[in-house]
Amino acid sequence: MKHRLNDTLRETGRFVLNYEQPKQHTTVLRLMTKAKLRFDILLTVCTLYSLLAGEAFAQQDCFDAINVCTSTYTQNTSYAGTGLEDEVPPGSSCLGAGEVNSVWYTFTATSSGNLLFQLNPLSPGDDYDFALFNLSTDSCSGIALGTSQPISCNYSADPGSTGLSAGGSGNSNGSSGTNQNLPVPVQVGETFALLISNFTSSQSGYDLTFSGSGSIVDNSAGIIDSISLDGQCNPNRVRVYLSDVIDCSSIAGNGSDFSITGPGNVTITSASGISCSGGATELWLNFSANIPQTGTYTVTINAGSDGNTLMDGCGNEIAMGVSSQFEVVNLGPQITISNVVSSDCGQNNGAATANVSGGTPPYTYNWNSSPSQNTPTANGLEPRVYRIAVMDANGCSTREFVTIDNNNPLDVSNVSFTPASCNGAADGTAQIIPSGGTGGFTIEWDTNPPQTGQNAVNLPGGSVDVLVTDNSGCEEEVTIFIPQPSQINIPITSVNPDCNASNGSATVNPTGGNGGFSYSWNTTPVQTTATATGLSASVYSVTVTDMNGCSRTGSVILTDNFAPNATIESSVPDCGQGVGQATAVATSGVAPYSYSWSTTPPQNSATATNLVEGDYFVTITDATGCIEIINVKIDSVPPPEISLDLTQPSCGQSDGEAEATITNGIYPLTFNWTSSSNTTNIESGLAAGTYDLTVVDSSGCTVSETFTLTELPPESEITLNEVCLGEETTFSFTTTSRATSWEWDFGDGTTSTDQSPSHTYATSGSFPVTLTLTGGCLPTSASATGTVFEPPTAAFSTDPQIATTRDDVVFLYTGNGGTTFNWDFGDGNASQDSRPSNQFLEDGFYDIFLTVVDGNGCEDTITQTIEILLQPAIYLPNAFVPEGSNENKRFKGYGIGVTSAELTIFNRWGSLVYYSNDFNEILLIGWDGHYSGKLAPQGIYAYKLKATFYDGSEFQKLGTVLLIR
Repeated sequence: MKHRLNDTLRETGRFVLNYEQPKQHTTVLRLMTKAKLRFDILLTVCTLYSLLAGEAFAQQDCFDAINVCTSTYTQNTSYAGTGLEDEVPPGSSCLGAGEVNSVWYTFTATSSGNLLFQLNPLSPGDDYDFALFNLSTDSCSGIALGTSQPISCNYSADPGSTGLSAGGSGNSNGSSGTNQNLPVPVQVGETFALLISNFTSSQSGYDLTFSGSGSIVDNSAGIIDSISLDGQCNPNRVRVYLSDVIDCSSIAGNGSDFSITGPGNVTITSASGISCSGGATELWLNFSANIPQTGTYTVTINAGSDGNTLMDGCGNEIAMGVSSQFEVVNLGPQITISNVVSSDCGQNNGAATANVSGGTPPYTYNWNSSPSQNTPTANGLEPRVYRIAVMDANGCSTREFVTIDNNNPLDVSNVSFTPASCNGAADGTAQIIPSGGTGGFTIEWDTNPPQTGQNAVNLPGGSVDVLVTDNSGCEEEVTIFIPQPSQINIPITSVNPDCNASNGSATVNPTGGNGGFSYSWNTTPVQTTATATGLSASVYSVTVTDMNGCSRTGSVILTDNFAPNATIESSVPDCGQGVGQATAVATSGVAPYSYSWSTTPPQNSATATNLVEGDYFVTITDATGCIEIINVKIDSVPPPEISLDLTQPSCGQSDGEAEATITNGIYPLTFNWTSSSNTTNIESGLAAGTYDLTVVDSSGCTVSETFTLTELPPESEITLNEVCLGEETTFSFTTTSRATSWEWDFGDGTTSTDQSPSHTYATSGSFPVTLTLTGGCLPTSASATGTVFEPPTAAFSTDPQIATTRDDVVFLYTGNGGTTFNWDFGDGNASQDSRPSNQFLEDGFYDIFLTVVDGNGCEDTITQTIEILLQPAIYLPNAFVPEGSNENKRFKGYGIGVTSAELTIFNRWGSLVYYSNDFNEILLIGWDGHYSGKLAPQGIYAYKLKATFYDGSEFQKLGTVLLIR
């Protein structure tokens, strides 16, 4: 938070700072002299202390004065030095040496009468001085600036006791005077600051006792002074101003120290002190929701969940039941939705109306329809959820949502299906019976090939999508899942036969499918059980069929025990031709061997030739009749296949290209283009025409491809920038036509023949821009849309219109458009809020700069000058010396912004001794102390002052003044 400091150079290297912030934290003060020099000073502001009893830590400035809670105590310490802030500058008051090793106290009169006190040094030889200030008419700031004078002051050179006593003399005693002043009359509610200056600068300390008929000991807690709303736009918290400094540790964070009643159903959810570090006079109360209704609300003090109410710095609790009220006279706008019209699907004929109450008319509306609508009623709405935002004249905004339903929507929930009979079978079915909508349904199934109508057939297992459209174009899509049984698995185990025997077996153990399996082995005769027996060496197959007729066939090879072993050597067929071969090489058993290959016709040598891709069995029999059967798999490499990616040449150019991608074949490959001697897979620099490509792989397989390139027509594209009204649009283009002339039409009746022109549109909107190109290989044209945005219009007003240094000036944006705001208040402060406020600490004229930018980046700037007047006030002294030699010889006022005044003065017997209703006389001349032509006797006189200020506010004060002769 920024604080403005009034700085006055008192002497070389020292500044007096007016900085009223009595909370403890560390602050960096930035000082600026008239010579534009800059200093950064680290200032630690001490916390507020209270004198409960006994000894208190010495305080060295008025702002952090000790709050007096008892009438007697002992001070055993003394602050060393003049303090961070020398509140009493040398020569500016009766303390000619200024404050020395100072201690400050503050208290408020709780009853009217005379104030007395005595300060007794613990070391009789110590010399203490004092100055008493009335903070009800002066301030700590005035003391620091030397403009506030003490009402009683003593800097007698005599050591020992000093203070206010019945035997004292006068209200000001210098070094040659007595160390006792007269008692000071005090009125209930007046606040004072007492400065004790330790001229001797010893560390012995002193006793201090307060007495007299005017009590100043604070034994009662404060009350709630007032409550203010945190803004008028649906506030959700209030600011509570207290009459006394509250100990922040006594505030229950959950807000249970307070309750609220009123027309709106809100509760207090939390509380916190403002600028709180040891003490606070202001608090935030946060509510459970925005205040929903206008009216009178009452905030009442309770015993919080922490076991106490609020306590002041002297430990006094605010009594339960203490309350204060605040008025909510105007809330932000509230929206209720009515006249909601559902939309027919595909017709976009829905509507809704926003009814606004509260806030300050006129209202601004914004519906998030497409396009957006700015009226209370939005029409042409399709079925979906919409948001309506409303802003009133004060910048308060709110929003509401409304759902536009679909009239008679399509219902596609009535679906059924039959599963596929077998895994991988395409015999499932699905059915959908739509309803609702406007009838005349079109039903499209996403199958291959596509199917239409309510029923879809020949469906495999898995998901199938179906789209239903009624005769008004409304669509609904649904996905139907077609179940299928799992795949039949047929693992086979076997037992090999003995050599030249038929005692082998094979067993299948199927899983999956639909169960209820049947079996068929290719034995002679056919065996129909899970296990086939009596098997000799051979290849056997079994077909397993489930209860739905789903079947799967598998095979197993049985070889004789102790049969010969063999290895297979094979070659791959080239170019997909049947020229492969395989050789069986027996490595055990008893030679000679016989061979039988499962080719057509069978081949009976160790090597089988002319083999195409596929599976083969070779049966090897040795001299003893033992058989070995081996499976041989022949893979074929297909011939190369050419895939061409063609880039067509530009108009009149040789910039075409062909890139060949080869699949299959045996690498490396050779490329032959008819267009050149290039041997790579990419041929470039091609004009329009027909060309051939031949590819040969390493096995000699040759393939060819013929392709044709066709000259492309010229292409042109316009590039332009979107601008705000008043800005220049620039135009450029790209083209392949090699044009030599250009003709632009900007869409607003103006043209240009420049190659890359620029143009400023006179109005906002969208403009069809066309470009005609000639002189190239072929004439061509291009089009685009130029967009010119309407910029925002910046304007604002202030509230109040006549403002003073005490006011928070609210800046109300009254312009059109704009999403971001940049304010410069001319006093070093700035804001980016749409409805900011600023307090000007000094009177004068301020230039307010506002820059508004909308969502398109368009901006507008306005400058207005406002005048800030001084905070109106009027002051009267508490003593004067008639026929004296200084300004204090007349009882006259000092006023700011006074337009009328009335002053009445009575003596102690109630006789009228002076009256005037001429504010110039009251402020410039005043009472000279004479009554009935004679100088009035010394004593206390009562006065009544009434004043009216230029802002219409009124002031009244009852007080006393001491006439000294």
